[in-house]
Amino acid sequence: MVVEIDLFNDLDINKKNDFMDHIKYISGKLVNSVVNCYLIKILGVDYEKNYFPLKDFLGIISIYHYPEEFLLNSEEKKDITDFMNNIYDLNKNYKTVDISEYVEKNIKPANQKMKNIFVKIMDNNRQSICENYSKIYHNLKNLEKDIDDEDSKNHIKTYKEHYYKLLKDILLDNTDSYLEQQEKTQEEDKEYDNFRKTLFMDNLKKDLSKDPPNFNGIVYLIDIIRKKLCFISPVHSKYDYIKENINSILDIDYFKQLASNNVFDTSNLLNVFQFIVEKITEFQAESDGEKLKEWVDTIKKNYLEDFSNDKLPSLMDMILKKIEELELNVSKYREHIYKNMNDK
Repeated sequence: MVVEIDLFNDLDINKKNDFMDHIKYISGKLVNSVVNCYLIKILGVDYEKNYFPLKDFLGIISIYHYPEEFLLNSEEKKDITDFMNNIYDLNKNYKTVDISEYVEKNIKPANQKMKNIFVKIMDNNRQSICENYSKIYHNLKNLEKDIDDEDSKNHIKTYKEHYYKLLKDILLDNTDSYLEQQEKTQEEDKEYDNFRKTLFMDNLKKDLSKDPPNFNGIVYLIDIIRKKLCFISPVHSKYDYIKENINSILDIDYFKQLASNNVFDTSNLLNVFQFIVEKITEFQAESDGEKLKEWVDTIKKNYLEDFSNDKLPSLMDMILKKIEELELNVSKYREHIYKNMNDK
């Protein structure tokens, strides 16, 4: 038994984890301590002097598991893949191989090359990385201001501070001035709106995969859909019955009660989404009839006929995009009508 290798093997580092969560995880003191002991064991106590720094090795691990997050060519990707495969092969088979001989033959010869490749990749990615980290930092900063729940606020704050630290490691004393400059150049509203949606959908997937599933996010989105359907509805009082029907079927208080008691089931949600699709069909302009039919057919075939919780995030995304499209068209139409009325 080699404790250092076993502890390394126990780390939760794998492609299944979200990249943001991965970066936060490998930056933690526990991971740094375990990986440091591991490298001392296989490369020696002076590994940072003779081979590469700890943070570079952690960077190589990140590139290996998340190559799509970095700018690198096929040769660099292959070299990193071969190197890390040798690392993981050693960790898997260390009980049946001579560790020192394996390291001398398969790992040490590639260390300098790995160091050079990592430095090159980081140089090529520096501007892109700083821009991405800056966007994430500013979006998290805005999100922290917008949410009221203290636990969520603290969670977002931790993420925000983590990305500040990542930028600080790269930009040193220029970090604050860089963030200030980047804030002026970003398309804040659209960028932030997309960020919020992506973050919400990612959390929604995690909540629905729990046992029992957490439907609070679904209820929140249904409430947004309810409000948007009411907005799209005809405004004249003689059509109030349409809004009343929407509010009755999409009874948010009832849905919240079902969610809190863990009694939300497939039949509840299937009826809800069939109603929503029906309303969208009623409100869509006749000129868009063919496109709408294709959209409805896709919803029914891919989601409603084989309904399951894991399909909910993408179903909600499709419905929200369609309703927002309707909402925009209705807003333009009403603005046009009001303008003509005022002109007269």
